[in-house]
Amino acid sequence: MDDVRVSNPSINPELLDALGSKFQEYHYDFKRLVRDICTSRTYQLSTISNATNEGDTRNFSHGPIRRIRAEVLLDAIAQVTGTKEKFRGLPLGARAVQIADGQTTNYFLTTSAGRRARRSAPAKCRWSRT
Repeated sequence: MDDVRVSNPSINPELLDALGSKFQEYHYDFKRLVRDICTSRTYQLSTISNATNEGDTRNFSHGPIRRIRAEVLLDAIAQVTGTKEKFRGLPLGARAVQIADGQTTNYFLTTSAGRRARRSAPAKCRWSRT
């Protein structure tokens, strides 16, 4: 889970500063920044670990396989099909990733995609320093 809060500082602030500088250098061209990230060696690391990095969960030595979140999948389907979803408390066409409370849902999120129930914030985030 990505936990982007002031109380959960980055584990690599130098990288975030460098990406921020590149973003400004590119005149806020998001596609160009994403292209840089996707063509980087780190982003393209294998998902298969080896003897030296099989226990590494913090230093990005290999790419862990993760299931796509239900909200992200629904947003992708809505974008490709040109449909607009309506979620309680959000305007028509809002993205599922904008759902803040975890209680707002729809048929797709509860059945088709196997959305996990949100009971509380995780005690320890994989990306955090703690």
